[in-house]
Amino acid sequence: MDKPTIKDVAERAGVSTATVSRAINEPRSVSDGLKESVMEAIQELDYEPSSVAQSLKTNRTNTLALVITDNESPFYAKIMRGVEDVALENDYSLFVSNTDEELKMEKVYLKNLQNRATDGIILAPTGQRNDVLNQLIESGTPIVFIDRWIDQLKDRVDTVLAQNFEGSYKAVSHLLDRGHERIGIITGVRQVISSEERLEGYKKALKDQGIRIQDNLIVEGSFTIEGGTDALKTLLSLKKRPTAVFITNGKMTMGALKLLREKGYKCPEDLSLISFDDFEWFSILNPPVTAVRQDSYEIGTKSADMLLDKIESETADGGGSNYRVGTELVIRNSVAEVNN
Repeated sequence: MDKPTIKDVAERAGVSTATVSRAINEPRSVSDGLKESVMEAIQELDYEPSSVAQSLKTNRTNTLALVITDNESPFYAKIMRGVEDVALENDYSLFVSNTDEELKMEKVYLKNLQNRATDGIILAPTGQRNDVLNQLIESGTPIVFIDRWIDQLKDRVDTVLAQNFEGSYKAVSHLLDRGHERIGIITGVRQVISSEERLEGYKKALKDQGIRIQDNLIVEGSFTIEGGTDALKTLLSLKKRPTAVFITNGKMTMGALKLLREKGYKCPEDLSLISFDDFEWFSILNPPVTAVRQDSYEIGTKSADMLLDKIESETADGGGSNYRVGTELVIRNSVAEVNN
């Protein structure tokens, strides 16, 4: 028996061959009803479209790439799930790469993707200048930034990230409302925009309450467990240590909690703590951790939707639109009240 053709599928579904082609190659351009009819006909006939022929005809590979900085982070795991769900819904495959916050690895992966002719890339950039990234943009490769941007490119590449300033402002304001005035902050890498925005939220909350900003209470971490441990050691070594600390990344919060346990400090009795990032197990720790929750799954789905829009409209430059995902302060038991 001859293998079914696209014409056979069209006849079974009661549509044109052009509609079948669009349903396969550009599913977002076809109504749900027509797409369902075509997919049913494909399944009934066991039709297998040639991926090579599709690629040659459409100049697409139906693959997306996600380049993140930490594949062990629950934050990025949920982003990946969001991107993957949207990709699968639209018949795209997904490649995932991890840079470990290293520019050289970012360049290696982007170069590989450049040679692989991926349809589009979702990138959490290291924040540094990158000639390979510039080449991809100039060549017309659709790109969306997540969680951070590169200053020189923010007007050319769409970005999806959290309301960093607002989330930090809410967290530090909560500490101030509980009577804390000497509040430390552990930032992420300062060249990354999310770190800077969270630091600015911290500073604004202090200023609005008339609290002087003290440079020795601002310590840079590295988005890692070890970075959180080392930064908190610095704060605890101060002659006049803070009564509370705001940690701007979930993995650094894990490192800080580890250090407190090892040194015999009690939270919140000896040190109150708030995390930016709400990992699932924060609610079952002792004490449960107060945290700024950002919807990383939405960051993933929104960035994938934006990328597919670019691919299907065949426009690489997005005008630098900036989509913000909301944050929520989840109050638990890691903040004590201070009577000044």
